[in-house]
Amino acid sequence: MSISLCCCLIVFALTSHVAADFVHIAVNETRPITLHCNPPINGLVKWNRETNGTYSNIITADGDGDMKHTNDARYNSQADKSLVITNVKFSDSGKYYCNNDAAVELTVIPSGTTIKSVKETETVTLKCPDEDEGSDDSKWSRQFGEIPQQRFQMKKKKLIIKDVKQEDTGLYYCGGKPAVFLNVTSRPATKKPFRTMPTSITTTSTKTTTTPTTISTIPTATRSSIPKGSWRSTNPIPKTTESATPLNTATSPNIYMFLSMWIKATITVLVTIIIILLIITNSPTWRLRREADKKTSRLRHQLENDNLEMQVYEV
Repeated sequence: MSISLCCCLIVFALTSHVAADFVHIAVNETRPITLHCNPPINGLVKWNRETNGTYSNIITADGDGDMKHTNDARYNSQADKSLVITNVKFSDSGKYYCNNDAAVELTVIPSGTTIKSVKETETVTLKCPDEDEGSDDSKWSRQFGEIPQQRFQMKKKKLIIKDVKQEDTGLYYCGGKPAVFLNVTSRPATKKPFRTMPTSITTTSTKTTTTPTTISTIPTATRSSIPKGSWRSTNPIPKTTESATPLNTATSPNIYMFLSMWIKATITVLVTIIIILLIITNSPTWRLRREADKKTSRLRHQLENDNLEMQVYEV
């Protein structure tokens, strides 16, 4: 029973350590992209990718050199052990791991794919590409995850999504082919704008005019401020027949990341201590010592009884 308990505790410790969310990144084909471990990892970093349940090793980075596990020259690493992919292809889409820890869920948008951007809570209609008009296959699917029954309605070659949410962002397929990349952005909160400051602009007639410029209230997102589970785009997405806007980037304080790391470390230490105590108390040496202590106690008790009987006999 103790062995079973140890195994359960080990599995719990391992699952509590690797349970993490992916950072979602979308990028156009032929662009370069850099993937980071979040949080950074000390020592060797082994990058691998999962595509349709199949895992493939890519590269092992130590900061000074690379040990490649593939012949594809597009994969390299940087000094911080991040993974660099030059000239990304649609086949590079997938889930990337740092030392088996969730890192990035990469979506590569194929050339010519329609990009549709909408706000949360709106209703959007996705259409199959024009070249598939003669095809009978109009089944809709999604690159990562299943299409739920609620809020989604398939009608001929159209997919209608009601009350869209940010989690609906992703690449959608019609008839097994990439059809539309949907980008759902959050609605901005109503806040008072910053005070405007005048900026002087010189025109061709050498006259100076004053144009008010509003200071942006949205901070620039850096790699350290990107939380796991958020969508972001590192490269501008070209305009297509549909209006396109940059992908929304959610931000959250770093305190949640540090709190999560502290909880995982505490659980791992406690589980390790329990496992060590169980191993020690069930070791042969410990059992022999307990048996020896029991024998010594019985002998001492017997000697005390013999002494008591001798005293009574003398009396």
